[in-house]
Amino acid sequence: MSIETAMAFRDKVTANPAMREQIKRSTDHNPADIIRLEAEYGFEFTEAEWYQASYPNDKDVLGSFDLDQRSGKRQ
Repeated sequence: MSIETAMAFRDKVTANPAMREQIKRSTDHNPADIIRLEAEYGFEFTEAEWYQASYPNDKDVLGSFDLDQRSGKRQ
């Protein structure tokens, strides 16, 4: 999983009007819904990675490494 994968998904959605319309109908732009649909298109990324790809200038979001570290998954 990575921000680059989320960005590739974003770019694919941007370039494909049919895919964009399906996602628009299915999600209401809720990140959890987008994460559910991304697997259908062969992508894998977290909500944090999707947010970082969607809002690259927003430095307030934590990356997956930061989240894992704070949750105790990584020491």
